[in-house]
Amino acid sequence: MSDDHLRAAERRWRETGSLEDEAAWLTLRLRSGALPLEVLELAAYADHPAACAVLAKEAPYPRATALNRDLIALADGRPGAQVQIGEWPPWIQVGFVLAALRSSVELRREEELSIRWGLLWRAVREGDESALTPATEGGTPAAGGSSGLLALTLQVGVALGGQGALSTRLNAVAARAARGGTVEIRRAILRWARHLLEQPESRLRPDRVD
Repeated sequence: MSDDHLRAAERRWRETGSLEDEAAWLTLRLRSGALPLEVLELAAYADHPAACAVLAKEAPYPRATALNRDLIALADGRPGAQVQIGEWPPWIQVGFVLAALRSSVELRREEELSIRWGLLWRAVREGDESALTPATEGGTPAAGGSSGLLALTLQVGVALGGQGALSTRLNAVAARAARGGTVEIRRAILRWARHLLEQPESRLRPDRVD
């Protein structure tokens, strides 16, 4: 797939703004490898119309189900309820949590929660695993650090070696955010997904996407 074809498809979509032209652009990028499948799946999970249209034609996507349904189930405390992203790369799971944190007024007040997940984002998306091992001075956490914060961060950090640990913590945060209302969290995830559709290599934290 030539760059000229991709640029022409993008121009056409930006000129018309139509669902069909956006889906055509996303399809070309998916087939060329410019758009990772998991990014398209995330967007479809958040009910992005063009992403849903592409995946309906391209391939089955069993991991992508209705985000709204899953959030309501989490908010209601239904047994087995979870967001359906447990098999996606860790950076998407961590990003989902950061977007959820931004969507919840209650959770935004918990600074240490944001710090811990921000450190994980640096590790899994920016490749900076030193984020999980803060510098020490004289055998104690560096100035400005907290032994409690470090312990909790490292506890969450076991997710780097096992999907189950990350998924459990992800769903716990998502459930708390959803209990405050599902509309804002859905908007936050869709906002981040739209950003990734246009810039799939972006390392901007999901809670900082405008």
